Amino acid sequence: MPPSAPTDEFDEILQDVEAMVSSEGLEKNSERSAALFSSIQNDANNVIHRMQNLPNRIREPIRTFHQKIAERRRQIDNGEKENAALVESNEKLRESVRRCQQKIQNFREAIFLMENATAEQEKAVDAIHARSSTLERIAKTTRCAYPKRDADSSEN
Repeated sequence: MPPSAPTDEFDEILQDVEAMVSSEGLEKNSERSAALFSSIQNDANNVIHRMQNLPNRIREPIRTFHQKIAERRRQIDNGEKENAALVESNEKLRESVRRCQQKIQNFREAIFLMENATAEQEKAVDAIHARSSTLERIAKTTRCAYPKRDADSSEN
């Protein structure tokens, strides 16, 4: 029988990796980034519209706000790039996990075959011992023409 502890540990690691780099989590981050970007874009459009109607003394804070918007857009772009990298990394990890699971399955099959072969060999050894003891009993009760073994000759 294959040991169950390494497989359980592997399953725990697999679950941890999937939880950390789940597609759902990455999709949620992407959706939040898109919603944030849309919100910022709407705010920017509103500000531009209002700016056209405001006096000059208020325009400087509006320029600062535009700079903040530009910074947020850069952050969103960087976040989307990181998101894409995480999705790619997630796929690589999943493929690696699949390969490891296949190797584990192959090892389990090999262990099963070795255990079956060992059991058959043990049966054969038991049968040989049974026949050997039967032959020794026959040899002790019967006079044979073949020479005795060393163990038999030491008894005489």
